[in-house]
Amino acid sequence: MYKLKSATYQEINTTLFVGGFDHAITKRKLKKLFGKYGTVETIILNKLQLSNLSFGFIRMSKTEEARKCAEVLDNYIINGYPLMVRS
Repeated sequence: MYKLKSATYQEINTTLFVGGFDHAITKRKLKKLFGKYGTVETIILNKLQLSNLSFGFIRMSKTEEARKCAEVLDNYIINGYPLMVRS
């Protein structure tokens, strides 16, 4: 049986939900964009074929960096679509 790992307080406060970007956006492009505001530790993308838009999760190294990304990059236009960034 698979046992789920519990998220730590740090992981919860440094992980961002990012949605509304098109399938052409790569992890590399997101890392470059979010990396302007801190260290990107993890990027997980989910490119569903049910929609022309994708979503994912980006974990920053520090809570302050995640907050700054959410503040600055929410509604940032990338490839013609506004990003939705939530902490």
